[in-house]
Amino acid sequence: MNTTQETLAAVQTTKPRSSGIFLCLQAGRGIAALIVVLHHCADLLSTPKYGGAERWRIAFLSGHSGVEFFFVLSGIVILNAHRHDLGRPGRFVRYLGKRFRRIYPLYWIVLAIEAAVFLTHPAMGSGTETLPATLLQSALLMHITSTHTVVLVSWTLFHEILFYAVFSIAIVNAVIGRLTLALWMCAAGLTLLWPIANPVLAMYLSPLNVMFGFGMLVILFVSGKGSEQNPAARHAGLIAALGTAAFAGVAITETALAHELPILNVTYGLCAAIALVGWMLMERQGRLNIPRWLLFFGDASYAIYLTHHTVVSFLAKGIAPVALRHHVPIAVTFTCLAAGATLVGSAVHLLLERPFLLPRRSPQRS
Repeated sequence: MNTTQETLAAVQTTKPRSSGIFLCLQAGRGIAALIVVLHHCADLLSTPKYGGAERWRIAFLSGHSGVEFFFVLSGIVILNAHRHDLGRPGRFVRYLGKRFRRIYPLYWIVLAIEAAVFLTHPAMGSGTETLPATLLQSALLMHITSTHTVVLVSWTLFHEILFYAVFSIAIVNAVIGRLTLALWMCAAGLTLLWPIANPVLAMYLSPLNVMFGFGMLVILFVSGKGSEQNPAARHAGLIAALGTAAFAGVAITETALAHELPILNVTYGLCAAIALVGWMLMERQGRLNIPRWLLFFGDASYAIYLTHHTVVSFLAKGIAPVALRHHVPIAVTFTCLAAGATLVGSAVHLLLERPFLLPRRSPQRS
């Protein structure tokens, strides 16, 4: 999620690119963040006090797939950024520092604000937000005794930190790390067949963690030796189209079913991985022109994701009752909530995250 200025020079490229920088991943982050915002806006408006617009919830149910997409992207980015650190223990501290700076500073600010709100207005939460164990686990982004969180959307960050921790083993010892990653992915996949009752253990072995593995396989395929001569490169556009169409097909299926299924979540990740292979190969061939606005939303995606649910909840309390009294179409309310959350998240990125919390670095290296 790098600064827009650092990436714009490469956006309009029409020449093949051989570097490890893929702007389509940045664009993907922006798309994923925006569809998650739409998903949560529709979900909130489906509750009775905000109009009970159940058809909107169903229409945007598949928006949660932005999370699966995020996880695949994360697998790609982490291996791409740290492939040369594998088996080099001397780079372990540097790796931890980069991962810490990427996740915790902005998250802790949001956590502090939300914790203060729940401490002063307990009725706004479920009651678990202010428990000492919840506060500690939320600060660490590590589930120990429960899966309760303070920041509702932070549940995905627990998975991210878990992935970073397992991946770090490969930096200390490449062989043991690769074996650990492979075993973890296999165990997580098996829980599709044999679900785990304990919620904490279920999170550590969630099938969602397989998405990181999909992402790592993507970057290995795209950037491996001989990838330039790989027959798949000649059909990059077809691969991208098939993967994208399959992803949309899963979304349509889920909408028709009107509820989530674990197997569909994994299928989203697989389709995203296929699509990204195609898009990355196309970008390497100089066949993509990525809009500047989409790169910006990629830059701001973390800030938008972290803040959007709180912003939507706050705006809904003021906008929805007025809209219901005056019979304002639900589409207008929905648009106001989504636009407001996106604008606030973008402002947080521009005014706080980018100038103060992000280190200067080259595009797509984190």
